[in-house]
Amino acid sequence: MVLADFENPTPIGSLAGGSTYIGSSIGLFVGSNPVTTGLNTTAQAAYGVRTSTQGATFQAEFNVITQNYNGVKYFHVMVYRPKASKFQLIGRQNSPTVSGNPWDNRFTVPGYYTSIVNEWVDVVFKVDFAASNLRIDKFVLSLDMLNASGRYTTDTNIYFDEVIVNDDPQPRGRTVDYSNSTLPESFEGTNSLVNESFFGINYYWKNGGINNDNVTEEIVTNPAKNNVNMTDKALKMMYRSSFSWDSWLQLALNGGSGINVDANNKYLHIMVRKNADAQFAITTRVGTSESGWIRTTTGNVSPDYAKANGWQDLVFEIPSDKYGLINRLSINGHTTGPGASDLPVYIDEIEFSNVKAPRTIFNVAKAYDFGATPINNTVNYSLPITAGALLNGDLTITLSGDADFRLQLQRLLRQQLLQERL
Repeated sequence: MVLADFENPTPIGSLAGGSTYIGSSIGLFVGSNPVTTGLNTTAQAAYGVRTSTQGATFQAEFNVITQNYNGVKYFHVMVYRPKASKFQLIGRQNSPTVSGNPWDNRFTVPGYYTSIVNEWVDVVFKVDFAASNLRIDKFVLSLDMLNASGRYTTDTNIYFDEVIVNDDPQPRGRTVDYSNSTLPESFEGTNSLVNESFFGINYYWKNGGINNDNVTEEIVTNPAKNNVNMTDKALKMMYRSSFSWDSWLQLALNGGSGINVDANNKYLHIMVRKNADAQFAITTRVGTSESGWIRTTTGNVSPDYAKANGWQDLVFEIPSDKYGLINRLSINGHTTGPGASDLPVYIDEIEFSNVKAPRTIFNVAKAYDFGATPINNTVNYSLPITAGALLNGDLTITLSGDADFRLQLQRLLRQQLLQERL
């Protein structure tokens, strides 16, 4: 259903029944569509003018077709802007007001994308009205929730258009299917649990997590490809210094339909890499019910901790009283908080399994990862490596550091190989 399209009979000029608020009221306008090819081919679009002196509250308030809502609905708004930042959609009752004031927010839902600028995109907002039969006739669309200073040096139009509501979370113009996003997840293919087109639908943050104009989670090149994690890509979660210890990335599994977990797949494996030791935790959820914090109970690291500087497979055992459908997975990559500076946390290869042992090329005393910081030759490391692994090429070791230490380690490996052959 089309709620607003800003075409005829709306004339070019001031938008009737619409205004922007930046501390004081100014006009909201309708003008020619800046790009009539691609996603939005309509002749006209609405816009607000962003100036270099405006604050963080830059939002358009406009009337939409009156409608009563029940259940889950998806509001789609096409947006064209030159800089990325956070969006937000608010629904209000203009007249008559059922209760309260016409400026009271009846629903508020955030949604954002981070990398798509200077082209029309469809931003989708999910709202669960339950059985409220809530009437909405006015929208407040936050077009840019950051201070303009330093970001806009000249007056700039930020456009929006083609506001619709339907039962489909699929953004217009996108071929990636949100419902195919599930586990196992390697972040290699075209479908991903964290495709930015589906923020607020397939994934979102609890407590912090949104940094408005800087990407907080993105699929990147594997920062340290080695024999522990050979994949080309990984998910980078940037824990901002402003985030709390209780900031969680929440993933909706299988398009929200969930995954069944029992004794046959109770171990959740997550490859992790970061540059600081700290606890790493998960929770599993169904509706309002959750498992509570689950920390690593086995693996090549000390319980409760993800060690610094190396890929490692953390293993989480789902408690038997939480077996059944799991439709959301929450990940806290650094439970002590990021500290004084931003902290990148990389995750990869997420899957449920019946295998308790971590995925790794071999086990090393003190949970050492050979893709990490060079071995300190003052520490005695035990290397349980089989001759078969060496002969079959299943093991690759790069030696660096002091020449005498490299020679000693080479002799150690040769000696163990000879012993295995006897």
